[in-house]
Amino acid sequence: MTGNETTLLSQLQALAHPVRLWIISNLADGRRAFVSQLAKEAGISRPLMKMHLLKCPSSGFLGQQAV
Repeated sequence: MTGNETTLLSQLQALAHPVRLWIISNLADGRRAFVSQLAKEAGISRPLMKMHLLKCPSSGFLGQQAV
């Protein structure tokens, strides 16, 4: 696979899950939030939100911030 194909694959995987799509759409404008706040808004547990957040930076949609 080429670098472009790998990047595209990472981006598609990030968008493939409804929670990660929700995260990207809610943080795309540069908003910063605590994991617990995002979890509450999304209606999921904090550990599950953290797991999804850890998968987002590799897609390039979100910056790499401390999780």
